[in-house]
Amino acid sequence: MWIFVELEVGMQPSEVSTAADARAAVARAAKGVVARALDPNETSADLLNVLDRFNLLGRSVEVRLWRAVLEEDPLPTAVVRACLLRWLRIWEDGGRANVIELDHLPILTGEDSDIELVTAAHACLRSLAAAHGGHFTGLAREAPGTLVHVAELVADRTALAVELLLYAAQLELEPQAAAACAEKGGHLAAAGGERRLLAQASCLRARALSGSGLTDHEAVGGLAKGVSHLAVLDAVDAALRHLSEPGAYGEALWDVLTQVRRKAPFLDALDPCFVAARAAGNRTPEGPTAMQKLLTQAIWDLPSADSFLTAMSSLADTIAVEEARSQEEPVHSAATLHADWASWSFDHPAYQHAVPHGTSVLRERRADSVQLELQHEIQHILSIVGGVGLAVMALRAAVMELEIELWTLSEEQTEDMPLEEMVHRAAAPLARSNLATLVLAEQSTEFLAKMQILQDVWNSWFEGIAVFGELTDSSADQLSTQMADILTQRIDVPPREDRTTTEAAYARARGEAEQRYTAALGRLGATRLRGYLDAYGPKYVAGYLTVRSVVSRWRRSCGSLSASQALRLLLHLTRFATLDEGVPDLSLPLAEFAQAAEEAMLRWVAGIAALDAESILFGGSTLTMFGWTKLRLDRRDTTEEEQEPRLAQIFEARVRQALRSVAGAKRVPAGPSWAEVQRYLAVDAAQRDRELYVASDLLKAQLSQLSVLPLGQSSSRFWLNRGTGHLVYLVRTTEERADNGRQSYDLAALPLDENEFDRLLDAVARNPYDRLTIARFADLESAGLRPTTGASPGRGYGRNVLAFRLGAWSYIQPRGWLFTSKAVDPSLASAVQRRLAPTPILRMEARLLSADGGAAKRTAEWTAVPEQWAGMHEVPVAPWVSQVHDLAVSVRDRSSEDLERQVSIRLLSTVVSDRELAHRLVSHGIAALAPYDSATRGAIHDVLYTSAQEPAVAAALEPYASDHPLRRVLEPQGECWDVRPYPQES
Repeated sequence: MWIFVELEVGMQPSEVSTAADARAAVARAAKGVVARALDPNETSADLLNVLDRFNLLGRSVEVRLWRAVLEEDPLPTAVVRACLLRWLRIWEDGGRANVIELDHLPILTGEDSDIELVTAAHACLRSLAAAHGGHFTGLAREAPGTLVHVAELVADRTALAVELLLYAAQLELEPQAAAACAEKGGHLAAAGGERRLLAQASCLRARALSGSGLTDHEAVGGLAKGVSHLAVLDAVDAALRHLSEPGAYGEALWDVLTQVRRKAPFLDALDPCFVAARAAGNRTPEGPTAMQKLLTQAIWDLPSADSFLTAMSSLADTIAVEEARSQEEPVHSAATLHADWASWSFDHPAYQHAVPHGTSVLRERRADSVQLELQHEIQHILSIVGGVGLAVMALRAAVMELEIELWTLSEEQTEDMPLEEMVHRAAAPLARSNLATLVLAEQSTEFLAKMQILQDVWNSWFEGIAVFGELTDSSADQLSTQMADILTQRIDVPPREDRTTTEAAYARARGEAEQRYTAALGRLGATRLRGYLDAYGPKYVAGYLTVRSVVSRWRRSCGSLSASQALRLLLHLTRFATLDEGVPDLSLPLAEFAQAAEEAMLRWVAGIAALDAESILFGGSTLTMFGWTKLRLDRRDTTEEEQEPRLAQIFEARVRQALRSVAGAKRVPAGPSWAEVQRYLAVDAAQRDRELYVASDLLKAQLSQLSVLPLGQSSSRFWLNRGTGHLVYLVRTTEERADNGRQSYDLAALPLDENEFDRLLDAVARNPYDRLTIARFADLESAGLRPTTGASPGRGYGRNVLAFRLGAWSYIQPRGWLFTSKAVDPSLASAVQRRLAPTPILRMEARLLSADGGAAKRTAEWTAVPEQWAGMHEVPVAPWVSQVHDLAVSVRDRSSEDLERQVSIRLLSTVVSDRELAHRLVSHGIAALAPYDSATRGAIHDVLYTSAQEPAVAAALEPYASDHPLRRVLEPQGECWDVRPYPQES
């Protein structure tokens, strides 16, 4: 049986035998809502009564309408409105036929709003009339869209607009589009306090997502295409909550959700919620228990914190539902963990659905591995956020600049296009009639290719630093490290009363955090290094051995250098000595850029290896502010006011450098037939020095976003208590507890002041389907792109915050060693907000960079058929279009790793002075040094691990002759062994 919902007849669901019958019934019911939209106050009732009593008069009005249509005469909207309403009254007695026959309206006179509404209502009624038989073909398929249009025109009449949207949801054949209609209706109903309609919208939304709607779509009996189990589960959970509200009349819709549940067995996870909803809706004699209320009631009115906490104590069913829900979440392994160049962050599998909270990090089963993995990825992020990252940011900004030009040339661009639409679409459509769009699209694609080249060239080095940093024991280092602060701040501790006590306690806590890291390193470090250099050798071996070789050269130069000193210097150089070295001119042609980038990087490595002893010791042993100029130490202590303009100048120079590559006759063949294109290129070249559209704003937004690092995120169930002004939330803190391997949850209360609590109540009303997002962030301000400035008093030291978000509402709470305090530095709050809800410019940039909807994909699709361009131009553009297409496909698919491998081989060739051995090492890892001798490989791994901290005694290696391959990687330095030092001249 098919169930449909008639919204105007007590919400009783009706059953019919076919989907077509159900759609026909919904179409008949929907026309009554359209009538109310046309005549909200029944102002035409008297006229209609007259028309009904004096049929001749009615016919004369209809004749007047038909004559106006035929003769194209203007007609008042009141006349057309009256005719449409009369035809609705005699729908089965000629009215429906008249509506269909009236295929267009005459010129209408009256208020613009009236004209628009009457026009939309006419189109809607025609499509509903065509849907009379329930078979959605031709005109009938327009019914959902026309209902939505009328709803938009009467949005100020909440209940009416919602009913129109819900009928549209039931008539929509595409499940996701049906769900979108219901969701829009639900948001309107929630904002207008229409609980009954909100319950209906919630049920229809859940039904659509489950593929159980009034459709012949293949998804019936399964899920709607592209919809996850988790989305359906959350939709049904929300529907059950809204059915439980007073005045929701949930019994009438219960069968809808029951039908959904029968067709989706995974919804058995919500058994406690179904039981609780029935009890809450007075469907059981005893009513809901306290435990059941927690599943259905989000807003409470208890008088005291104690009474509220008592009500919150019965969480067994709630936690069971949350655990069952987690089984439908996407699963990610540690193997997928990587630092993302696009977002400047990483998603750790342990914290993709959980958030460190309280002391939860001490209870994790994989605590050792998590610490080491976090250290690895944080070193990656810090390495990226430097001169190389700034060059990539400049190329990204150049892509944005060109995309704005493409929008101005687009045939679809209009002055009144909403900003949000442009942001969502991001990539402008190309105008095949205008070759300028091909020039700009090609150059945009080249910018994207150059970004990939820089990543490929530097990835080996960055991976080497990440592995070296992960395996560095800094517990004996007297200087604070960024990672030690972040690890310490992951545990929430209320601040002490006085600063002296707090500083001493924090120093002890940081020492304890470092000792925990040292212990984890002792248990897992050697095994992890073996994995990096054997199982994952092609990715890590070149970078790690090169980093170790540079450190070995420094040790030779200055006599002694600990691993923590070396790491500090490596990071500082990688980030700040690349601002003026290591990256080539961004305007170079693409064919030259890859080679230039490779050579610049190799020269840079040789240059830092050759640093003098004074620079090495100073850079590795100080926290004072300093920088680098052409790989020479610059100790000048400058202020933030001086540094900000310098960074902006470097960035703008890089952006303009990139944009200058748009110019050039080499892009097209010579000859008079290309004169038009040549002229455009010449003009475009002259305009490269114009004022930039968005680069400056993009830099500010990026730097702010980069100053905080996401450390975990959870989608959480929550409750509000109006009596005390508390937000209470149930947050997952660990995926696996050390004691039982199960998930761990914390129940916590956040007190809010009256204004903040009212804002949250409003957010709850406006976001009826959303769970509370909770995210944790660490402050990286003192590690930002400002080498000679420190953090402001309210920033830095790896301090942690929790960010709570529901719709447009957000709240930031200090955690870590500032837990229970309330003050949050405004710049820190702004940075967190940019991570939580990126600005339009950041969202548009992210879309342009994405593989599934970005600029490269757009260009590949628009150039897939060169003949479509060739037919519009006299010049032979097809070969050019094909060339652009091939480049766009290459960038979109990111299929080649040849450059990264080539750079790895060249780095290792310098270290081992043997290109053939370097090739084998990149292909097979350390196993290439002793492919059939596990004992030798074990000895090599042991020495590599222990000598990272300082050169180590290695008696096991003494017997090996000087021509053994391992001596190309390791060599004695007196009585101890270390990696071969980087050649002084290479």
